[in-house]
Amino acid sequence: MFGLLFLFLFGIIIATAGLLFSILAYTRKVEAFFWIGAICTGFMTIGIIWNIEHYFYGISTSQDPMSFMVIAAWLVSVIFLIMTKTNKKPNDDNITDAFLDEIINAEDEEWDPES
Repeated sequence: MFGLLFLFLFGIIIATAGLLFSILAYTRKVEAFFWIGAICTGFMTIGIIWNIEHYFYGISTSQDPMSFMVIAAWLVSVIFLIMTKTNKKPNDDNITDAFLDEIINAEDEEWDPES
């Protein structure tokens, strides 16, 4: 029982780390965040497979919220890791830079405070 509890708590910590690093990998586009998130998600996948009976019992019979959170964190981290490699950028900074360059290089206008 103590071993299962230790593995379950270790799984929560690893799932949280995997979720954090996969979101950072998606937003920051840093390769190191991707690999740390992938390693944590891989460990969590092994932990879920190893303790599948506990997670299945927690979700189906006792409706344990911790089991739901671990499985949800694992799924979201997998989704963000996939999105990191499929999308080039989460937002397009080139459009923003072009728009700002257009505003900066525009001709100055006379400002009429009474209009």
